[in-house]
Amino acid sequence: MAEKLFQQSIAVSRGTGSETLEISSAEQAAELLMSADWPGERDEWHRDAVDACLKVIEGYRSTEDAEKAFRQAAAKAGILLAN
Repeated sequence: MAEKLFQQSIAVSRGTGSETLEISSAEQAAELLMSADWPGERDEWHRDAVDACLKVIEGYRSTEDAEKAFRQAAAKAGILLAN
């Protein structure tokens, strides 16, 4: 199965903010969203992003949907870096 790449990588901070992650696919986004390292609340923004990423991986939604949802969840969690 081919990786579901985003149109543009999304830069997020990790930990104390000194480390930057480049999220470039629905798989990478889902992995971070579902990990214990996710710094934000598991609210509706988070739930929508997880759902979008998983549906992209399964072939039911577009990568643009997951990219947008992940960007919104990362912004809400305070880890989105300008890119």
